[in-house]
Amino acid sequence: MSEGLGISVIWIIIILLTVLYVPIFVWVWRSPRAADLGLSVRGPMVMYRTQRGQRLMEGIGSHRRLCGAFAAASGAISVLLMAVMVFFMATAVINLPYAFASSGTASFVSAGLNVTHFIVFGVIALVVSMVIHEFAHGVQSKANGIRVESSGLMFAVVPLGAFVEMNEEDTNNASLRSRMSVYSAGISVNFVAAVVSFLVFSALMLGSVGTVAGVSDDGAGVYGITPGSPADDAGIPAGAVITEIDGAAVTAGEYMGYYTLTTEPDYGSSTHTVTYLTEDGEHTAEMALGLYVSFVSPGSPAATAGLPDGIIINSIASGSELYEITGVRTFRDFISGSGQGEVVTVSYTVLGSGLTDSRTLTLGDNNGVGYIGIGVSYSGMSLLTPGYVKGTASDPSFGATGFTDGVLTVLNYPFISWSGFSPVPEHCQWWFDAPGGEIFWIVASLFYWMFWINLLLGITNAIPAVPFDGGFLLRGWINQLLDRLDYRDQKAREAMAENVTRAASGLMIFLLILVIVAVIF
Repeated sequence: MSEGLGISVIWIIIILLTVLYVPIFVWVWRSPRAADLGLSVRGPMVMYRTQRGQRLMEGIGSHRRLCGAFAAASGAISVLLMAVMVFFMATAVINLPYAFASSGTASFVSAGLNVTHFIVFGVIALVVSMVIHEFAHGVQSKANGIRVESSGLMFAVVPLGAFVEMNEEDTNNASLRSRMSVYSAGISVNFVAAVVSFLVFSALMLGSVGTVAGVSDDGAGVYGITPGSPADDAGIPAGAVITEIDGAAVTAGEYMGYYTLTTEPDYGSSTHTVTYLTEDGEHTAEMALGLYVSFVSPGSPAATAGLPDGIIINSIASGSELYEITGVRTFRDFISGSGQGEVVTVSYTVLGSGLTDSRTLTLGDNNGVGYIGIGVSYSGMSLLTPGYVKGTASDPSFGATGFTDGVLTVLNYPFISWSGFSPVPEHCQWWFDAPGGEIFWIVASLFYWMFWINLLLGITNAIPAVPFDGGFLLRGWINQLLDRLDYRDQKAREAMAENVTRAASGLMIFLLILVIVAVIF
């Protein structure tokens, strides 16, 4: 699904939900029967209150020793997730100046966020995650002698949250330790649910599948196709697996951070026979092969020199050296050895006409290597291997080459859904011999989104800022620390804890808004 189509679908669904929500909101606001059904209005939200679940909360909360152990574990989990969230936000802020810098050395078309999964599985996972989050608060409330008045859900076009209303008098009279047990319970239960969901789809489900006959782990899988490229014109679809070029078998692998063919013969820009597999069998296509330029970055050296897009680069000359460019591999070899200020001549073939031309330009700087300012791929195909797709979906540290890289890879893992992994892109699923076929992938996707949403909800609530649970925990920890430092005046201690928490909350909310704005715009 293209990005434009995905956005259109999202807007259509939002409009439909809004149209449905407005009469519901008006009815709840005006009808006396709404209150009998537990429905009420607060601001723009429709709230549904219920007494259901109270008996189950009471039953679990009656096991005081079990709840006490869970509270202790919850404190440790909350500290861990809070540290992760602070580290993540600090890293994001530090890297804001580089967030939109384009390398200009390679560009690969990804499948993008699966809109259907986001709306269907995402909403299901969100509701379940919010319910168990608040249910955990309710259980710890019961375990610590705090009555629960009601629980329910909040809606405003889409589900916005769940809630548990605790008795105000009981809450005020409860000890600080009891209140902190309640605050940390929601964070930890979401984390536990995320871990369980991950183990189900990763170890139990993806761990049981292998590739289908004819497709190997290092096969040249086509993850995406650039519109208007040679591959697109030849009719090669995303999800195909390239098996031969001019009768010679080909595979793919990682090279300098990108996936491309393991070998790139000097095919040039003439027409060649490409053999590929799809779910319905083997096919062939005649197409031009080589380093395809899909776009030229505005203001880049390439744009200044008038280098067009929609071309295949044949060679790059620098001084007395001539570099034959046959694909991403040879292009990356040249770029890695180039530097700022180097004057080069790029020779290329214009697709369609077959005419050749060249442009001379001066390289810019991209983290110490030369910068041209073009997006490139192998004939318009972004290539990934089935082994990479499965590894990325099932292993958070897949491809990491060291401790720091491993930490960053793990932190990035929950967000692979934005590149189409949820957990395996639909057009790549046929590569794998999954029991149950489509049902298998539906269940796997649901557990993946349960993992993603629970983890996101857990780490978000761990932000040390009120109104998140982490903010209340921070205030409690500061209060406890001051008490141990012999600040015996309770009012002064609580006032100082409140002031520090307020300052930390302001800073964290500001940084969170800064990161969100940078990501959106």
